[in-house]
Amino acid sequence: MKTRTVLLIVVLLATVGLYYYFNIDAGEDHPAPEGAVTIRRKVHHLPFQAAKEIADKKDMGARHKLVEDLVMIRKKITPQKSAWIESEKSVYKNLFPQDKYDVLVVPFQSLRMTIDITSRKLMTYRLGAEIERRSGLTVAPIHLVYKSLGDFGRWYEDDAVFGLANALGVSHIIWGYAGNSMMDKPVLNFSIITQTGDYFSAATPSEHKRWPNIFMGLENLPISAFESKLAEVMEFVGLQSQQNKKVSPIIPYQADLEIPEGPMALATSGDTNHVKNSYYLQLMGVLTLNYCGDDFRKDFFIRSLVPLWHIDPVSPDYRLLMARAYLYLGAFQGSHQVK
Repeated sequence: MKTRTVLLIVVLLATVGLYYYFNIDAGEDHPAPEGAVTIRRKVHHLPFQAAKEIADKKDMGARHKLVEDLVMIRKKITPQKSAWIESEKSVYKNLFPQDKYDVLVVPFQSLRMTIDITSRKLMTYRLGAEIERRSGLTVAPIHLVYKSLGDFGRWYEDDAVFGLANALGVSHIIWGYAGNSMMDKPVLNFSIITQTGDYFSAATPSEHKRWPNIFMGLENLPISAFESKLAEVMEFVGLQSQQNKKVSPIIPYQADLEIPEGPMALATSGDTNHVKNSYYLQLMGVLTLNYCGDDFRKDFFIRSLVPLWHIDPVSPDYRLLMARAYLYLGAFQGSHQVK
C-alpha cells in the first residue's frame, strides 16, 4: 500500500510538472547566449533583483519582451570559448569583398523550442535575397556573416553583431528569431527586429514585430511557412522604400541557355548568370568529400537556392535545381513542394 501511495505521488508530481511546462501561451522566449546556464521561471515568481538584472542587460530579445511569460535568467558566468572558432571568426571578418554594405541580416536565432539549423539558414538566406531584390541595397554576404558570428550558433551576443555591423558600415540591421510550439499541432513562431542608424550599440532604437502560430506540416515546412508571410515581413522591414529603385524583376526563362559541358568549364567561366551559379554551387556540393561533413555539403545546396529565388519558376532548370537542393538537404526537407 505504501509503495502504491509513493508511486501515485510521483505520477501526480510528474503530471503537474508537464502541465506547467507545456500549458503556457505559445509565446516566444528570449534567446540566451551560447553556453550560458539558464533557469526557467514564471515572471511573477521572479525576485525583483533578478527581473531588474534582465532588464539592465538591454538584450535585443529582452528589450522587445520576446520572453512573454517565460524568461531565461542568465547566471553571471563567462562561457568557455573555443580558440579554434574564435580564430575562424577573425579570419572570415576580413574576407568580405566590399568595405561597406547597406544591410546586415543577422542569422535567425533560436527561440525556446528551436527549429533545425537548416531551416533557420534557409529563412535567413531567403530574407536576405528578398531584401536585396526589392530594395536595390547591398546585403552583407550571408555565408560570411555566419562564419564571422559563429556558423552553428543558436544565439549571438549583441555586441558581436554590433561590432560586425559597424565594421561593415551598414545602415540597417535586421534581426530574426525563430522557434516552434508543439501544442495541438506544430506551428512556427518568428520575430523580426529592425534597427537603423550610422553607428550601432545597445542604445540604438529598434522596432519589433512577431508572427505567431503559423501551421507547419509535411506540406508546409518552416521555410514554406516563412515564405507565406514574406510579403508582410518586407512591409514591416520597409527597405523597399529606402531607395528610388524599382524592384528587380524576376529573371525570365532563357530557353537557349548553354551550360558548360565539363565541371572545370563551369567553375572557370566567370559567368554571373543565376542558373549557372546555382549549377556551380550544386556541383561543389556534390563534389564535397564525406570527411568534410554533411553540414559543409548542405551549405552549398542552401546557397544554390539564392539564385533560384531570382528566376522565373517556369524554367525547367528552376524545378531541377530546386528539387536537387531539397533532396541533398535531407529527407526532412524532401517533402517541400517544388512549384
